[in-house]
Amino acid sequence: DGDNDYLIIDGLWNIFQNFELEIYNRWGTLVWKGNHQTNHFTGQANKGIEISGTQLPTGTYYYFLNLNDPDFPQIINGYLQLTR
Repeated sequence: DGDNDYLIIDGLWNIFQNFELEIYNRWGTLVWKGNHQTNHFTGQANKGIEISGTQLPTGTYYYFLNLNDPDFPQIINGYLQLTR
């Protein structure tokens, strides 16, 4: 239906030009890595043991966001729920 088809973090692509976003599965395996030059996370793997482009299963995933900005030196982390 076009709603909620990819992860959007308001202002991230517009404000922080050097960010790095990593998404891990519940076992701690990196399944997606992106930055200003990559497309938004759509629930498909681009790293790790999954074949690139493979749809990830429904579940909880953990993210680590490094803004690479001296004004925001802390890495931001949290989780997201992927549903299909």
